[in-house]
Amino acid sequence: MIGKQAETVKNEMMQAVLLRRELEALEQEWSDLLAVLEDAVGETAASSFAIAQVVNAERMAIRRRLAEAQLRNWARIGGAPLTPLQHRILGMRFVQGCTWGDLVDRIGKAKQYLLREHNKALETLAKTAASAPKK
Repeated sequence: MIGKQAETVKNEMMQAVLLRRELEALEQEWSDLLAVLEDAVGETAASSFAIAQVVNAERMAIRRRLAEAQLRNWARIGGAPLTPLQHRILGMRFVQGCTWGDLVDRIGKAKQYLLREHNKALETLAKTAASAPKK
């Protein structure tokens, strides 16, 4: 269980994870549309092309937002006094978008242990943000 400030930090950092998921769905839609375009002719091709343009514009916008969110998360993580493991967990989770299963597999520790370290790291980030001078 984490405190309210740490929960706020987590929710802010989760934006990168959510954007990554949204991008993955759009990438699949884009791939499907390209397959349709290969076989389409006439009005079907024109309609599919128009849809593809919209999807591509959405993809590009989400990629930009994802990159911005990842940079914010890296800056936040890098500026905090975290252990190397905590830094790795937060980086993998909130920048790379790894699932908990990925973390367990790649780090080689039990999920409960990783969750405890994750929560400690979020608490540290919250304290660091609270003690930082206001701009």
